[in-house]
Amino acid sequence: MGEEVGRGKLVDFQKRRLRQLEEENASLKAYTAEMVARVRENEALYRKLFALEAEALAAADAESACFAVLRGLRARFALDFVRLWLIRGGMLAGVTLEAISERDVVWIEAEELAAMGIGAQRPVRLLQPKKVADFPWAVPEVEGLGSLAVVCLGDPAQAVGALGLGSVERERFAPGLATDFLEHLGRVVGLVLAHSAARARVAMLSVRDPATGLY
Repeated sequence: MGEEVGRGKLVDFQKRRLRQLEEENASLKAYTAEMVARVRENEALYRKLFALEAEALAAADAESACFAVLRGLRARFALDFVRLWLIRGGMLAGVTLEAISERDVVWIEAEELAAMGIGAQRPVRLLQPKKVADFPWAVPEVEGLGSLAVVCLGDPAQAVGALGLGSVERERFAPGLATDFLEHLGRVVGLVLAHSAARARVAMLSVRDPATGLY
């Protein structure tokens, strides 16, 4: 009798352990599937970013680079709002963007970027503005957005401006989300614009009239 009870307990233990292993295995499979999905999503994002970078770098001047950035972001990342706020002077000194709408590119002072709270300590600011007044750089388009990201362009120590990305979805750029990809995007776009401006200055210097000193 005692042996039967012992065998019964052993069988029950084995069954419980088997169920536990099955549950652990299912949990591990779900976790692995989630990680694989995230890796694929990140790979897709960076492929889009590399394509955007290539188009902008191939641009003939800073204005064309801005066009490429604005067009590429809207087309590849399904955004409802894209805007460049560029700092006057500095690395973009001499750049003219006459063919680009003021709705797409706005010139600001360096102090305005600091007032937004963008810098080395916080290169990306995520917001969920409910009305225009909730956004320090009040723009009418903010009214219909659920979330907004303001991203430092280039190295925060030598920023060329900020990039605004908005979505009608409140969770797209919700405060508290990871910003690694946005930081990388901002650095890439900032470097591309600075590179385009520098290339334009070099081209202008190359046509300097040695007799008059004029360009």
